[in-house]
Amino acid sequence: NYLVVHDGKLFASIGTWNANREAESYTGPMVLVKEGANEPWRVDFEAGRNSVRIAALASMEITTDGEGRPLPRPVHLLAGGVSGFQHPGEVTVFTRNEETGAWEKSVVTRREGRRGGEIRHVFDHVDSVTGVHHVFATTSGGELHRASYDPDAPGRLRWSPEPELEGRLARIMSRVVVDGQLYLAVDITPDAPKNGGLFRRVDGEEPRWEWLGEWGSRIQHVGVAWIRGMTAIPDPKGSGRDWILASRETDGVVEVIDPSNSPPARTVEF
Repeated sequence: NYLVVHDGKLFASIGTWNANREAESYTGPMVLVKEGANEPWRVDFEAGRNSVRIAALASMEITTDGEGRPLPRPVHLLAGGVSGFQHPGEVTVFTRNEETGAWEKSVVTRREGRRGGEIRHVFDHVDSVTGVHHVFATTSGGELHRASYDPDAPGRLRWSPEPELEGRLARIMSRVVVDGQLYLAVDITPDAPKNGGLFRRVDGEEPRWEWLGEWGSRIQHVGVAWIRGMTAIPDPKGSGRDWILASRETDGVVEVIDPSNSPPARTVEF
């Protein structure tokens, strides 16, 4: 699912979505590590037989604590999100302890009887108002959870008790930071206008998410033109601002989005 460089090593998260999970030889998804150009790949973490993939893996350099106070030195954090039922009733992220090499469990939230327990993305963002360096995790149930660095918390992450964004009917599929602002792409569901689309975070002590609009044309499909990936690129017109380069599944479109407009201006490139 991911290839990530972290502290000079190359890590890979593995999915086993189509494996025969009833087979005796099945051990579950893993994180592999390659410690040098001439070193072999080896198993660094095993998620367990009841998981199906490690759908998120991210290397982050955290600079503040939960109050926005600068840390003595940045903390390099490698975090992965586990999919499956290895931990019933819990949505979990695992972080790597660089001193021991062990992976430590951090419970994002508990959700007895609720759907959407897979972590789809893990990423960081510095709030432009409070200065707090947050870690975020999105779930397949359309929730966004927020944590801050705490060396005494399990996995060194202290999660807020309530999600920062919820009530979405579909998956949060991708995110990007553009000119210091955080954007999310949520799957569009044809029978729920404004539930999905492009969202922008308004930073602050009481952050909120503003809906910027949908994209593409509605077609008969499980989802509608999911934005699978977004990245920031310089404005090709030379304004000095950044735009969003996005790829849409289903209708097969690569487009450039100017998020400064309302609604955002879109130009299909491919």
